[in-house]
This record gives sequence, C-alpha cells and structure tokens, in this order.
Amino acid sequence: MENKKQFLQEIETNLKVLQKQFRLLKNLKEKLKKEELQNLNIKQLKEIKKILREISLFKEHFSLMNSFLQHINDLENTIEELFQNYEKQFYIELKNQLQEYSLHLEGRLPDLEIYYQTEQEKIFLYTLEILEDKVIFWYGKKIEKLFNDNKDIRSLIKKIANFHSELIQDRFNDNEFIEKLFEAYKFSLMKIKEDWKEDYIGLPVYYYEILKELNFLLQDKKFNYNPTKNSYKEYNKYCFAYDLSRLKTIHYKNYKLQITEATRVDTSKSYTNLWIPRRGGKYISQITFKNQ
Repeated sequence: MENKKQFLQEIETNLKVLQKQFRLLKNLKEKLKKEELQNLNIKQLKEIKKILREISLFKEHFSLMNSFLQHINDLENTIEELFQNYEKQFYIELKNQLQEYSLHLEGRLPDLEIYYQTEQEKIFLYTLEILEDKVIFWYGKKIEKLFNDNKDIRSLIKKIANFHSELIQDRFNDNEFIEKLFEAYKFSLMKIKEDWKEDYIGLPVYYYEILKELNFLLQDKKFNYNPTKNSYKEYNKYCFAYDLSRLKTIHYKNYKLQITEATRVDTSKSYTNLWIPRRGGKYISQITFKNQ
C-alpha cells in the first residue's frame, strides 16, 4: 500500500477529532438534559456557549448531517438570545440598586458611566466595563482600574458601595480642608527646600508630595494619641481628587489656592498627574498658594 505511513497518520488525526467531537456532544447532551434553556443561570449558559464554539470548529465533519447542523444553529441562536436578555436584566437590576446610593448608571454596553448625584450637581466618577465573564470597575473614564468582579450583582454592588462611601466621606468641611491643605503644602515645601524661608510660599508642589503630608494632618485624635495601624484612617489619591473637586473656597488667610493643570509631560507618567471630577473632569499636577 502506497503512502501507508501518511494514511495511518491521517487515521490517527481523524480519530482524535472524532474523539473530541464525541466528548463535546456527550457534554452538550448532559447539560441539555438537566434543565430547560430558559431556566439556566449565566454560568451554565457560558458552558454551553463554549461547547458550541468548539463544535463549530468541526462543522465540516458533519457536512452529511444537515438536520444535526440545523439543531446546532438553532441552539446557538437561542443561547445568544438568552445572553442578550440576561445582559438587559443585569443592566436594569444594576441601575436600580445603584440608585440607592445616589449613583446613576448611563451609557451603552460594554462601557457604562456612573454619576454621583449630590444636592447641587451630578458628577461623573466611574466607568463599569461589562465583559462576557466579568465586570471591571474603573476610576473616571477608564483612567485607573479599581477592581474586577464576576457578574454577581450583590457582590458588585457591595464593592462599589464600599469604595464610594470611602470616597465621599461626610466629614468634609471647606474651611477645615483648605487650612489642612495649606499646612500640607507648606510642610512639603519645607522638606523640598532645605534652606526653608517664608518667601518660598508660592512655588508649585506636585500633588503627591502634598498628599503624603495631608494624610497625617487629616487623622483624628485617636491616631494622634496612639498612632497604630488600627487607628490610621486611609486617605488615598481618589479621596484627595474628590475633595479638591468639591472644595468651594480658594482663599486661606492672605493666600489664594491655585491648581495647575497637567502638561503633556505630566500625563506621560501616572504619578505626576491626578484626574479630578470637576466640571466633567480634568487632570492636575501641581498645587500652590499665592500671596495676595
């Protein structure tokens, strides 16, 4: 027999293909026997969708089985329709639950924008990227990834609510904040300039230098009396950005607050710019207080 070796290799290859087809079809059969499609959860739908995707790779091997292929096509269409219904229901439920925290969901899949409704205005804060098997929660317009989560509404809402409550802490007071901000700015200058003198007030300082000092200035008495890990209250750059965006006064004693927008050079490095959700959002880099 000519080309016997090649023929045997083809038999082996086809045998492996048939074995995989058999496993896929058996798996599909077991899953379809258990429950009506409409009653399957999202995890089960994903499993069937994955099997159908693999089966589609072998469709040419079923060319003589038109009836079977038609069933496969019908099943694919049904699964896709169920997925669309699930996404729609997911969006509605997510939107309704976020409203309990004064958060409003807008936009179209896959990228949904989340706005926070205050007494005065509606502020854009976050983006939800909805993927097939997970959700990504972003700060701003996909500026920084905050966390991933599966498509479990309860888990997702809990994580969003926890992060948001930390961000909008109700302790904010305009006069107290700008006083602390000025102190943090001054302490930053004193560390940067070894030959410190009052004339240096007015020089710009990067926001992250000020944030380091502000972290300790904003701690409560419990931390000051006993500075332990348990008594320390985190104040991250997202909280700082939000506080800057809601600060209404720009005057402290004889000084006027000035915030510098980030340059192209600043935005090329993640740590030298900060996005603040003020009037649609803008990037800043440095802060200074000018003597009036």
